Amino acid sequence: MPKVPYKLAVVLNRLQQLGPVRPENGEWRFRCPAHQDRNPSAYLRLKDDHLLLNCKGDCPFDKIISKLDLVPDDLRVYAADSWVEIDNEGNVVRDSVRPDEPAAVVQAAGPQDTPPAGAADPDLDDKRHAIYQVLLEALPLHDDHRAALLRRGLEASEIAKRGYKSVDRFAAHQAIGCLKQQYAEHELLAVPGFVSKHERVELAARDGILIPVRDAGGRVVALKIRHDNAGAGPKYTYLSSSAFCGGPSPGSPVHFPLGTPAACEEVRVTEGELKADVAFALSTLTTLAVPGVSNWNRVIPPLRDLKPRRVFVAFDQDGKAATQASARALIDELRTDGYEVQVELWDAAGGKHKGIDDLLAAGLKPSVITGDDYFAMGEATSPHPDPVVPDEPDPQGHAELEHGAGDDPADQGAPAPQPAAEVAPFPLEVLPPALRDFCAEVAKATATPPDFAGVALLTVAGAAVGNSRTICLKPGSWYESALLFTAAVGDPASGKTPAMDMVTRPYEQLQHKILAAHDQEVKHYQQYEKQREQIAKDNKNLPRGEKKKPLPQPATEPPDPERFLTTEATSEALHLRLKQNPRGLLMYADELVSWVRSHGQYKGGRGNDRQLFLSTWSLKPLAVDRKSQGGTVISVPRPFLAVLGGLQPEMLNELEDHRRRADGFIHRVLFVLPPPVSDTKWTEDTVSAKSREAWRNALLALRQLPLPADGDDDAGALALSPEAKELWVAWYNAFKAEQRSPELPPTLIGPYGKLISYCARFALILSQLRLVTGEAADGNVIDAESMRRAVQLVDYFTSHLHAVYSRLELTPEDNLAMRALVWIRRHGKRCTPRELQRAGIPGIAKATVAEEVLRNLADSGYGRIEEHDKHSFTFVFEPR
Repeated sequence: MPKVPYKLAVVLNRLQQLGPVRPENGEWRFRCPAHQDRNPSAYLRLKDDHLLLNCKGDCPFDKIISKLDLVPDDLRVYAADSWVEIDNEGNVVRDSVRPDEPAAVVQAAGPQDTPPAGAADPDLDDKRHAIYQVLLEALPLHDDHRAALLRRGLEASEIAKRGYKSVDRFAAHQAIGCLKQQYAEHELLAVPGFVSKHERVELAARDGILIPVRDAGGRVVALKIRHDNAGAGPKYTYLSSSAFCGGPSPGSPVHFPLGTPAACEEVRVTEGELKADVAFALSTLTTLAVPGVSNWNRVIPPLRDLKPRRVFVAFDQDGKAATQASARALIDELRTDGYEVQVELWDAAGGKHKGIDDLLAAGLKPSVITGDDYFAMGEATSPHPDPVVPDEPDPQGHAELEHGAGDDPADQGAPAPQPAAEVAPFPLEVLPPALRDFCAEVAKATATPPDFAGVALLTVAGAAVGNSRTICLKPGSWYESALLFTAAVGDPASGKTPAMDMVTRPYEQLQHKILAAHDQEVKHYQQYEKQREQIAKDNKNLPRGEKKKPLPQPATEPPDPERFLTTEATSEALHLRLKQNPRGLLMYADELVSWVRSHGQYKGGRGNDRQLFLSTWSLKPLAVDRKSQGGTVISVPRPFLAVLGGLQPEMLNELEDHRRRADGFIHRVLFVLPPPVSDTKWTEDTVSAKSREAWRNALLALRQLPLPADGDDDAGALALSPEAKELWVAWYNAFKAEQRSPELPPTLIGPYGKLISYCARFALILSQLRLVTGEAADGNVIDAESMRRAVQLVDYFTSHLHAVYSRLELTPEDNLAMRALVWIRRHGKRCTPRELQRAGIPGIAKATVAEEVLRNLADSGYGRIEEHDKHSFTFVFEPR
């Protein structure tokens, strides 16, 4: 088994939280956290005195380590560092070993190569503690931060004693002034967290709560910040990192809450400094905190110093496989060292009591089982007193295909059962603040996850933008609209309809107001015409020579009202509606099944309704000849028809073509399948008038965007800013590489292709929402922030796409095609019918079957056909 620096084992453990980590030729392949890919596109390896991290998608190094909550020094290997022995999966088998080739590790040779403080220089720890203490005494604690700590369960006296402080730009400037009265600038700059900027010393910190990290003697050896607004970055980061100075870093030490005794009978181990402080204060049980579950090894030496008889393990009840794996690894190590191990478990109440601190603050106590019983529960079982359903293999066998199957033709491409995919929560932070609040309030008021409201908001906003704006990716050839097809998937009692109704209500009210006004105009017109007809009749009946009443001028018949919302319509009606309403339409179907089943309902299911939606999704011009219209051609240059609706999980397959044609229709639908909210008790929560008004005003402003002239693609087209273009290109290359990866399940190749278009559409919608809400000033360009948020939305929808497609039932023909596709991707991505026939895939023993399978794959968008002559061709895997 390989011997590696402990830092490498820590990084590997963190990577395992993202997905599988696979050893390969002396390095480890993994899923890049910077663009949240679904297949390994990045690698990690040890080279001389540092760890190398790289991504095939060209993700920036600083973004990768930020997502892993690491700093550059965490990848530096020093001579004083400990080494461990790991297995092929990167799990620590034995610690405190030495490398076979110590020369591969750097010896201290300069300021940047000094071994981490705390490992070899106690005086440096004392000096750092003294400077950090002065800093903490000079910083204030803001009222909102104090209130947050009080809500966590700490009393005011505990908050003051433990030294929590607030940090912001002004407070940090004041504190630096106090420090300069006692220390020279070079002394401050030698301490992590202090930087030289504009020829003066500053604190390298964003706004947040400053948490002192203490050692067994109560000294402050590190500082961690809980950021006020983490956005897409980590919630906690270390201020005391050598990334901020040229001096040594304390790394990520174990935290000892103030008052920890020198020795004790019982000790609890949890994750996170704030959790440990709260848990210790509320339970009086000595509680140590590892900086993260992946760093569980670091608590072993301190425990040996405390000499407890019993150790309690209380990691978060988040249901994550990585958390459970770390807990098992720690328990196993503790049992090996002879401790009596107890595991504290509790019901997380849908995330409300995820941590031990949350549970104790709520006045509750955990259940306690032995370490042996915890192992007996099994790896697949969720460690809760009320067990959740474990990850079961997909009974249909339609999830991700197993990677690395042998070359035996009998197992080529056989779908392997996979656990259900874990879905990401809806990223409310991508929305402007006012709309973010609106969605959050809708979710609370309806007791639903924010996914239903968030997805509905994006779809309705895109419909309000309509044809007024497009995004230009390549001038003259590639434009994307703001059109979305979205489906909220949930059980009948999931609350999806009430949540979506609250979002669509102002749009519906505006539509009904326009229709009601039109009805009044028609009524007045009819009354006027009736009076005019009566006057003409009276004049006609008067005797010759008598004065006649003046005949009013004919009235103009009111034009058809503006339509931008419909709930049900045939293709014939929609053609006319799209012609009359150039901005476009939103179809809101409470149940999408009825929408799909209505396709061609008047033609025995053989109509072109489905083709209409396929065309409008791409904004392809329509030219329809209708006999009922007297031979008039209905021409729609830019048909815009967005779709929003709900769907029950067991009805997912209803979106497939009833004749099982792979027309790509279902690939155009964005699904969300969030877990239900567990706490559905009655509350007085509602949506505030302020939030409702903000959403209504945003919709009205979007509808005021002017429409461009027909036939001019560039009119209303927004270009990418240089920074946004750079983000787009980097993401596009990485995502296309992921789409073409042999490890992507074949059923997801088509949907991945549509997500590329959706990324641009998200950027367009978000840019216009940010414009009309005042968050962005320039509405004539797609900026980098809108593109960054769009990529975040793609990551979100990708996770739900995996979950939904794992539940779709495939026909035998589909399974046959998927097996063939797996074989083709593993054997050069080019294949003739004869080669496929000889591959030994069950069900493809005849040449005619092989030809049909390959042509169907091409028709479905998985590649193209190269015709050689009348009787031969080659299929080339090139997904669209």
